[in-house]
Amino acid sequence: MIFSAAGWLGLLPVVAALGVGGWWWLKRRQARLALLSRGGRVGGHRAEWQWAAVIMGAMCLCAALAGPHWGRSTEEVVARSRNVMLCVDVSRSMLAEDLHPNRLGRAKADLIDLIDSLSGDRVGVMAFRGKGVLLCPMTTDRAFLRQSIAALSPESAPPGETNLADAIAKSLDVFAQHEGSYHAIVLISDGEDLAGHAEDLARRAGEMNVPIFTVGLGSPHGAPISIGGQPLLYDGQPVQSRLDEETLRRLADLSGGQYVPLATAGTAQTTLGAIYAYHVAKLEAQEAREQIEIASVDRTPLFLIGGLICLLAAAMSSVGRIGGGRRLLAGAAVLFGVAGVMGQEAGRSGQAAYREGHYVEAAEYYRQARQGAEASEVPRYAYNEALAWQKAGNLTNALARVRLAVHERDFTARAATLEGTLLYALAEQVASPREKVRLREEAVDAFTRALQAEPGDEVRKNLARAMADLPALRLEVRRTEALEAHKQQGLLQLSDALLREQRRLIDAVPQMYRLPNLAERLKRSQELAQALRTQADRCFPVVAALPQAITNETLQVELCNLTDQLRQRLDGAAEACEELTLAAETLRREEPFLYDLWKTCADPPALNAESIAVQTNALTSLASYQPAREDEAEVLALTEQFRDLFPAWAEAQLQQQAASTNTVTFTEADRDLILRTADEVVPLLAPPVAMETKRQVMDKLVLIREHLPKQSQQNNQQPQNQPQKNEDSSQQQDESSQPQTEQQSQPSAAEEQRQKAEQEDLQALLQKAVDREQAHEEKKRNSHVALPPSLRDW
Repeated sequence: MIFSAAGWLGLLPVVAALGVGGWWWLKRRQARLALLSRGGRVGGHRAEWQWAAVIMGAMCLCAALAGPHWGRSTEEVVARSRNVMLCVDVSRSMLAEDLHPNRLGRAKADLIDLIDSLSGDRVGVMAFRGKGVLLCPMTTDRAFLRQSIAALSPESAPPGETNLADAIAKSLDVFAQHEGSYHAIVLISDGEDLAGHAEDLARRAGEMNVPIFTVGLGSPHGAPISIGGQPLLYDGQPVQSRLDEETLRRLADLSGGQYVPLATAGTAQTTLGAIYAYHVAKLEAQEAREQIEIASVDRTPLFLIGGLICLLAAAMSSVGRIGGGRRLLAGAAVLFGVAGVMGQEAGRSGQAAYREGHYVEAAEYYRQARQGAEASEVPRYAYNEALAWQKAGNLTNALARVRLAVHERDFTARAATLEGTLLYALAEQVASPREKVRLREEAVDAFTRALQAEPGDEVRKNLARAMADLPALRLEVRRTEALEAHKQQGLLQLSDALLREQRRLIDAVPQMYRLPNLAERLKRSQELAQALRTQADRCFPVVAALPQAITNETLQVELCNLTDQLRQRLDGAAEACEELTLAAETLRREEPFLYDLWKTCADPPALNAESIAVQTNALTSLASYQPAREDEAEVLALTEQFRDLFPAWAEAQLQQQAASTNTVTFTEADRDLILRTADEVVPLLAPPVAMETKRQVMDKLVLIREHLPKQSQQNNQQPQNQPQKNEDSSQQQDESSQPQTEQQSQPSAAEEQRQKAEQEDLQALLQKAVDREQAHEEKKRNSHVALPPSLRDW
C-alpha cells in the first residue's frame, strides 16, 4: 500500500488520543450519573457505540486524505483519431531557393508547426526520392515526429528520379497494417514526377478511400537548384526546377483529395497547419482502443465512503434531544461538510500544481473541486481551471471552462476578459478567414460584456485591439470567396459580367420604386442590395487578373485603384438600397468606367458583338444607348478598335488552328474578307448617317460575325446594352440582314472559285496539322526515355 499524501496519516494518533480521552470522559460521566440515580447504569452502550462511530469515521477520513493506493488494474481508453502519412519530397529539386531558406527547409518548418495541431491523430513520416523510405511509423509521439522531420534531407532516401508513385504505394501498404478506413496522405512536393506512374497509384488510393492532399512547393516560373552554393548543371546548363501544379492537382482529383498550392506565399492560409485544419482534420475519425495498465489503484473512495457512513450513523443515533428530522439534517450537514473539505483540498492541490507549472494536473484538480463544490463556488473553480488550461496551451478546453463562470455576477468582468483573450488567441491560430472573423467577433462581444460589467482602461485596450483589423478581416473573407468563385474566369469574362450586371441594376432600381406595396419594395431592396454586394465582390478577381492581362505597369496601377474605388462605391450603394435612398443615376455614373474597362481587354469577336448590339439600338431608336455616348459614334470607335486588334488576333487564331487537328473554322480568306469589310464600315459612319446607311452598316457587321471563328463567337457573349429588347428590334435586325443572306444563297462564279481555293487550302492545312501532330507524338515518346539517376537526379 502506498499513499499519495502520507502527511495526513500524522492525524491518526491525534484522533486515537482524542478517542481514548473521550471514552474515559464518557465512562466517568456515566459513573457520576449512576451515583445520582437509583438504577445503577445510565445510557447503556448507545453513547459508547456513537462515540466509537465518530472516532472510526474520523480515522477513515484521515486515511482517505492520505490517498491510499494498492493493487493493479487495466483500463481501456477509447480515442477518435486518423492515420495520416506525411510524404515529403527530398529530391534535389527541393533545394531550390524560391522559398526561404529553400523548399525543403520551408516544408520542415511547416511540418514541425503542424505537429501541435495533430489532436491525437497517428502520423507517419515518409521521405521519397528515387524510392520512398518510412522514417517514422504511425505514432502519436510528437517528440519522435519532430526528430524525424528535423532529420529530413536529400540523403534520407535513395537517389534517383523523383518517384511519387513509390511513396504513395508504400503509404498504402502502411495503412493496410492498421484497421479502419480513415486514412489520408499529405504529399508535399514540387510535383516533378520524373519516374511516372503516380496517377495509377492515385486511382488505387481513391478506390481504397484514401484521399491524397497534395501540397505544391515552389514557383511555377522555376528557380535554379543550388548544391553547396553551386548551381546544379545538366548538359552544361543550370537546372531550373518548376512547380508542376498540374501533376499534383491530377493526383489529388483522382484520389478524392485536394490540391493546395503553397507557391511562394507565406500567409496564414497557406501553411500546413491550415491545410490540416481545412482538409485532413475534416476526415471522419476512427475509434482507437488502447489497453492501459494502471500500476496502483486509488482506494480513497473506500475510506471516504466508510468514514461518511460512520459519521452519518453517529449523527442519526445521537443521544440527547435531537429528534429524527434533526438527526437527518445533522447527518446531511456532516456529509456536505466533508464533501466541502474534500473540494477545498482538491482546490489547494490545484493551486500547488499550478505554482509548480504542472498545468494539466492543476486543471484536473480544479475539475474535481468544481464537481464537488457548492453552486456558489463552481465559478471560482471553473475560472481557475480555465487559467490552468490556458497555461497548458489547450485553448479550446480553457474556453469551455471559462464560459461556466462568465454569467456569475462576481466573475463576469474577469471571466469575460479571459473569454475574449482566448477567442482572440484562437482566431490567430485558425487559417480560415471566415472562421477567424467569427472568433474575432465573439471576442469583441466578450470584451464588450467585460467593459459593461467593470469599465477599465485595460478592457478598453483589449476591445480596441480585437476591433482594430476586423473590417480588414471581413474584407479578406469576401476577397477569398470571390477569388474562389471566379477562379476559372479571365479578365474579359469578368469585365463583361460586371458591365452586364451594372446595366441590369440600372434598370432594376427604378422598377423597385414602382412597386405599389411598401413590404414588396423593402423585400426587393434587400435583394438588390445583395446583388450590389455581389457586384462589388466581382471587383476582387478583376484586380487580381489585371496584372496578367495588362503589361503597362502604370495602367495596371491606375485600373487597380479605380476598380477598388468602384467596389467601395458599390458597397455604399448597397447600404443606400437597403435604406431605399438609392437612385439609378448613382449606378449609371459607374457604367462608363466599366465600359472602358471592358473595352481595354475585349477581343475582336466581343467588340463585333457589341457593335451589332449598339447598331441595333441605333436602328430601332428605342432609347438612348448612354447619355455620354452616341450610337453611331460608338459603333465607329468599336470598329476602329476591332480593326486595330484583328490582324494580330487573326494570325494567332490561324496558328492555333494549324497546330490542331480539329475542323478548320477560320481561314486566311475569312481574315481578308473581315478586314475589307471593317475598312468599308468606317467611312459609312461619317455623320450624318441616313437610315439606309445604318442598315448597310448592320449588314457588314453581321457579315463579319458570320466569318469569325465559331468557337470565339460562343466564348465571347456580347454585353447587353439594354436588358430588354422588344420584338420589333429583333425583327428589324432580321430584315436588315436578309438581303445579304439572299445574296449569299446565290453565289457567283467568282465566289465558287474562291470556295474551291479555300477547300484546297483547307486540305493543305489539315495535312500540315497531321504531320505536326505526328512529330509532336514522336518527341513525347523520346522525352519519356529514362536517363541514369546520376544525370537527372532532381
